[in-house]
Amino acid sequence: MALLLRLDPPRRTEILHASSALLRAFEMDLSLPAEWIVNFQPLALWATLVNTVQRVTATHTPWACRQLAQIEGLSWPLPGPKLFGLGPDLRLFIISDEVSHEGARQQKYAIKLFPDRMEAEPLLMEEGLSRWLPEFGDTPPTLVTKFALAEGQQPMFWIDESHQIWAQTPDGVKTRLYRQSANHPVDDIIVSPDGDIVVLVVERTAHRLRALYYHLPPMGSEDAGKEREHFEEAQIAGEFVPGRASWVTNQGELYVPWVNHWSFLEEDHPRWVTPEGFQPDFVSPDQRFLGYVKRNDVMHDHEILLLDTTNGKNLLLHRSQPVGIKSYGLGKIVSVAFSALNALAAVGFADGYIEIYRIGTGENTTGVLSLGHGRLPMGQYVLADSQHPKPKQMMMKFTKAFDRLLVFHDVGDFRADDNGNGTYAVSEIYLANL
Repeated sequence: MALLLRLDPPRRTEILHASSALLRAFEMDLSLPAEWIVNFQPLALWATLVNTVQRVTATHTPWACRQLAQIEGLSWPLPGPKLFGLGPDLRLFIISDEVSHEGARQQKYAIKLFPDRMEAEPLLMEEGLSRWLPEFGDTPPTLVTKFALAEGQQPMFWIDESHQIWAQTPDGVKTRLYRQSANHPVDDIIVSPDGDIVVLVVERTAHRLRALYYHLPPMGSEDAGKEREHFEEAQIAGEFVPGRASWVTNQGELYVPWVNHWSFLEEDHPRWVTPEGFQPDFVSPDQRFLGYVKRNDVMHDHEILLLDTTNGKNLLLHRSQPVGIKSYGLGKIVSVAFSALNALAAVGFADGYIEIYRIGTGENTTGVLSLGHGRLPMGQYVLADSQHPKPKQMMMKFTKAFDRLLVFHDVGDFRADDNGNGTYAVSEIYLANL
């Protein structure tokens, strides 16, 4: 049990409750005695991580990549659709601006992954409701995921013809989040990690934000499905930056991104001081890590800093390889994935570059260790007389605790003549020979 005592204290309980389920999915070191797995399941889980790190550092075992499936039978017009995901469980969507004989319209798709294929299904109305999706504009936020030890309680959201929002819990029950005035569109919806608090951002400009707070009733309770009214309203003034994450805690504290820090309401002194030269960018799904980036004038991020909110430590993730194509925005981070126990972090960039790090979060561990990197091929915008690099769209998620990473991404070129346009695929990055 000596190793268990060295584990990150906030995750000890998580290990004890979840390790038995995790073990069924892991490829364990066969030399580990079977009785250890039965009697010391947390130790076996930790051994899986140790085995992964040792394979990479001692034997230089490479990470390999294979494409599993891609969307077939759909043609995407220039400038190409937008791929984005919602929630820590990574629900994936595509929004495409399409033109037909009826005129221009925006078509929305949900990505479905099957054992033998990948499909994009058009989003249709259900019982008078349409799926609510955020309007990110040209600057979508960095998508962040974490390996799930159990199914979460995060709701999905719908919108009716009167522009009222409905929250649907995982058991299928829909609850209307009533607004007396629904004239303003809902720009964003922010959910606490436990799924209990929902914040509707109903008005957002460059200098002002208005938010409504709701409590969702517990699943299966008498209040489930009954209309809810907001219990609090906040109006916040500040210099907001698009493409950065807002977040709300389980206690209902809402943090919004200003230019240089996350602000709780309109506090004059931020709770976490932004390191010099960095700017706030993303938050881990469990809100343990605040992510800051050091970004230059051409939107290249060479360093990512994780601030551990449990102990105030900073972890610096340095990109090992330079940006391959010197073009505006191609060095920006687009996706971050945390493994089980927050032991590993994968960072993906707009030039297709992915690097995986071992992050030291325990009592007796410090620093960051790169476990390797790879690069997905870039596509091009092909016009009549020129072509330009297409920024990589990418969403990542660990599907096994430490050694399997799913990546949803675009593939191929996108052409002005709509001939042979690219599409979207899912690939798996895995530790070879583990």
